[in-house]
Amino acid sequence: MGGRNITGAQRMSRAEYDLACNLLSALDHTMVFTLSLNDKETFGDVDAIVINTIPDLSSLNVTEIRRNGNMTSIGIKPYDKIYQVDFFVTGSFEKQLHLQAYLSYGIFGMCVGICLNKKGLEYGIDGLKLNTPKLSLSTDRDDIFRFLSLDLTKFLAGFANVNEFFDSLFESAYMSYPILKKKADTYRDWE
Repeated sequence: MGGRNITGAQRMSRAEYDLACNLLSALDHTMVFTLSLNDKETFGDVDAIVINTIPDLSSLNVTEIRRNGNMTSIGIKPYDKIYQVDFFVTGSFEKQLHLQAYLSYGIFGMCVGICLNKKGLEYGIDGLKLNTPKLSLSTDRDDIFRFLSLDLTKFLAGFANVNEFFDSLFESAYMSYPILKKKADTYRDWE
């Protein structure tokens, strides 16, 4: 994530990002991509979540492959630029949808995770858990959003900007305004 793993990879405009997603979608109909703010203008990479295996990318001129934990970064050069695609491989459709939500908007999972940790819960790439004792509660995206009282329809439809994104998080009683305010300020600087 962030587009710094692949040598020579360049940031993509929104149009280039959409083109890369379309090229990748044509290879694997079960692939999903993380969601981003509507006003985001450039992207360091494409985050793709697949089930069981990364599709054959040979038609997209692979330039480099780097593995880092549960993520594999691949450089593709379908035209004149190198794009970085970060693949996350999951074992089921349920986990794929959860991971898509967790990684979306670049900061969703971190914000929810930090706020829930203060309440004895853990939210991460493996789903929602009770901290003590370690007990898995759910990896089902829809159940997690219901539990948090977050509007999944609004989340999937997208947010115009960072303010709209953070406003939606405040709808949940589990979210902490002071924590999210600090993250919102950091996010604006980070983007």
